[in-house]
Amino acid sequence: MVNTIIPVGVETATMTGIDSGIKMHPDSITIMEELTGTKKILGYLILTIKKPDNEKHDMVVVAAKRTRAECEQEVKDQDAPLKDGESAVWYCFRKALEGFDIAYGGAFFDYESTDKRQVQKLVWVTWNPDDAKPKDKMKYSSTNVFKKYSSSFNLKHQAADSDDVTYKEIGDKFSWK
Repeated sequence: MVNTIIPVGVETATMTGIDSGIKMHPDSITIMEELTGTKKILGYLILTIKKPDNEKHDMVVVAAKRTRAECEQEVKDQDAPLKDGESAVWYCFRKALEGFDIAYGGAFFDYESTDKRQVQKLVWVTWNPDDAKPKDKMKYSSTNVFKKYSSSFNLKHQAADSDDVTYKEIGDKFSWK
């Protein structure tokens, strides 16, 4: 039998599969399931990392969410211009993302296929602008929120600015027209 002595303070883990240890708040799990489950109650959801009240550590929490009906009402109330045929949900989602320094989000992307069918896809976006703090970038990149829900999403997309989440940009990923 060979005993290996590893000095205290020497890291033995590799970067492969590393996880920050930041977990999802239980309320966030429930709301994520409203987006990814069979009912598809929500139109979009945005998650951030922060320390909730009455908690000792940072957790992934819901920062914003909207139903399809709420998005349609917002677009109507604001008389918002929908570019390139985008849906109210995608408009509200991309506008909400732009309000965060860094975040995760999931939203439904609706479009018409080449054979004229109405298609609805669930898109996961990591919103990681160039001007986000390096410490936050490391925290978000090493927090494994997506893994548990990955089978629910049709596309995983990295966005650094508003041009990366336009309706056309995402539609091109699906080879839509």
